[in-house]
Amino acid sequence: MADRPNLSRRQLLILAGLGGLGLRTLAWAPRLQRPPDRAPSHGHLKRFVLHVRTSRADERKIIERRNRVRHRISRQAERVELRLARTPNAGSYAKRTALRRYMHGHTKIGGSDIDMPFVLTARSGDRLELEALLELFEGFVRGSYPRSKIVRTKSSIKLEFSSFKYSFDIVPMVAVSGDSRREYLFRADGTKVPTSVSAHVRFCRRRTAASAKSPGIVRFNDMVRLFKWWSQMQALGDELLAEVPSIVLELLCAKAFDERGVESSYTSTLRAWFELIAGIVAERREVRFDEQRGAGESWAVIDPVSATNNVVPSRWTDAHIDRLAGWLRAAAITMKRVEACDRNDDGKGALRELEGLFGPVVGRLDLLDLDPSKVPLAQSC
Repeated sequence: MADRPNLSRRQLLILAGLGGLGLRTLAWAPRLQRPPDRAPSHGHLKRFVLHVRTSRADERKIIERRNRVRHRISRQAERVELRLARTPNAGSYAKRTALRRYMHGHTKIGGSDIDMPFVLTARSGDRLELEALLELFEGFVRGSYPRSKIVRTKSSIKLEFSSFKYSFDIVPMVAVSGDSRREYLFRADGTKVPTSVSAHVRFCRRRTAASAKSPGIVRFNDMVRLFKWWSQMQALGDELLAEVPSIVLELLCAKAFDERGVESSYTSTLRAWFELIAGIVAERREVRFDEQRGAGESWAVIDPVSATNNVVPSRWTDAHIDRLAGWLRAAAITMKRVEACDRNDDGKGALRELEGLFGPVVGRLDLLDLDPSKVPLAQSC
């Protein structure tokens, strides 16, 4: 083997540009690696993150429609002298983890519903049971929008417009007496769960703000978006695990962020988070954000603002949990292959692997209009 001269990276790059002396002809030359945030897969994922966010135009429409819905239903409540304590912004739009809507064949991916809590004062709401609250609010919604599609769910009223692609979940809640930041949320069986809409929003936004202090462009809320999109793609056609609740994914991502933070690229962050969360789920490690420890449940992911609320669906068996762990392990292995493609400058190979996780839209982004003026505002939904 030829003697290896002591040359700097810059000198090697100069030699690579000279005719007949390309780096591939130098047996002693090391492979020059791109930084992680310059790797092909990071570029694909960066564009994908911009794509899965709700567009700026949609954000404006959502805000305008949400304000009109809030005003109309509040007026209906006032007419029967039902006092509202507040109507806070909530859900994925307030947390900035919402997804745009995308059609995968005939299946909708993304397109987060717009959560709209209507919090009654303790005096107005304490005397009402869930069924009575739902009946009242269904009447308010029908009185406000008689021509729209309205469906009563187990704990909310869903409002859909034929001319608007996002639906609204009208959620009746009751204020906790003496505490302006906490509410009671009704479970499907009518029991009240103490919670806090504003604390949930702060829980996510604090981590997004903390991630902004790390080098690079990877943010906590965008990682949640990627995990939500990924889970919906994995659930397509899966008869056992048709859905993973957003709150479960959100809290698993929060645990991954608290333990690993974010790296300079989406690729390395995804690989690290998939590996960590796969272990948490497979080993049934309890996820919580305080010092207490529970017992007696096969697996628990505890609501950070309600220590008695396990957000893992009660209907899930070990088979459901094992299926989720399998998805996560497979995703971690895929991300390792993506990193190997990056090391070999195989951008096409990296893209094929990413399409397996996030769907074919990842490979079509070069054909889509990603005009910066249509990208959502950094401090918006």
